[in-house]
Amino acid sequence: MARNKRHGFKSFSSLKRKENHLETKKLFIVACEGEKTEPNYLNSLFDYLKRERKIAQGSFIIAGHKHSDPCGVLSDLLSAPHYSDLFDEKWIVIDRDEVMVTKKGGSGHTKENFCRAISKAKDLGVEVAWTNPCFEFWIVLHFNYRDTACNRKEMQELARKLLIDKHILVASDSIETMKSREDLFVALLPYKENAVRNATHLMNDKEDEKPEDCNPGTKFHILIQNLEKSINNL
Repeated sequence: MARNKRHGFKSFSSLKRKENHLETKKLFIVACEGEKTEPNYLNSLFDYLKRERKIAQGSFIIAGHKHSDPCGVLSDLLSAPHYSDLFDEKWIVIDRDEVMVTKKGGSGHTKENFCRAISKAKDLGVEVAWTNPCFEFWIVLHFNYRDTACNRKEMQELARKLLIDKHILVASDSIETMKSREDLFVALLPYKENAVRNATHLMNDKEDEKPEDCNPGTKFHILIQNLEKSINNL
C-alpha cells in the first residue's frame, strides 16, 4: 500500500478517533497541487498540532502526489486508499496558476482545467481550497491586505520579500528556498489570525466573483478554519 512520506497510510484498521486521550471530531484528507509549498505548510501544521498534543496520529492525511494540475489533484484524492469510507472531510488545494511562457518554457494550466476541477469536486462533495493566482498569496495575507491583481511570479516574489522583512528568510534566499521551507506554518503562526481576517474580508467583498476571475482571491482560510473547529482552536 502506497504511503505518503510523512503522513502515510500505515494501518487503517488501527486508525481510531481516540488515541492517548486525544479526540478528533473529524478525519481529514487533503490532496495538494504543489509538490513543496502546500504540503510543507500542511505538514508543518500537522507536526505542530501533534507536538502540542492537540491531534492524534492519523487525524489528517496528505494524499500521495502524482499530478500538478487541478483535475489531476482531484484524481490523486479520489485514488487515495479508503478515500470514500474513512474520511469526514476531503479537500483539494489548487491554484489558478495561469499559463505563463518564459525563456525557459511554459508553466501553469488552463482555466478550463481549473474550473472543471472545482465543478467535479462540488459534485463529489469535495471541498476546494483554491487560490488565485497561487498559494503564495496566502503567505502575503499574513502580513498585508491586498486586493489588486498580479501574476504568479509577482506574487511569489512579494511573498519572498515579506518573509525576508520578517526575518523568516534571509536576503539571499530564493523563491525555491521559500517553497522548500519545512517549518512554514510555525514560522507564520504569529500572523495566522491576521491572514484569516484578511482573507475573510477580501472574499466577503468578492463573493460574487468566480474563482477563475477572482485575482487575488483564496479559500485556503476555510480549510484552516475547519481544522480549527475540529480541534477546538488551533
